[in-house]
Amino acid sequence: MPKKALLSADTEIICPKCDHKFPLHGGIGKQFIERHEQEFLDELKKQEEKVFLEASTKEREQVNKKFARKIEELEEHLAGKSSAW
Repeated sequence: MPKKALLSADTEIICPKCDHKFPLHGGIGKQFIERHEQEFLDELKKQEEKVFLEASTKEREQVNKKFARKIEELEEHLAGKSSAW
């Protein structure tokens, strides 16, 4: 059974390559970001596309309603002119 070690997030780590000292949470945070950055960007893009499609659909519906009202107005206007003849 593997042993578990509990370390404080403020535990100081020393880079074996450059001897730079940093807190444990700094190294883990960077690894986490690097590991999950693409997943995050992919999800963000999906959400952006979804919002764009929803906005496009709403805009099309608004334009369709606007033109439908205009068509009704024109038909009423033409019907009024026809009866005047």
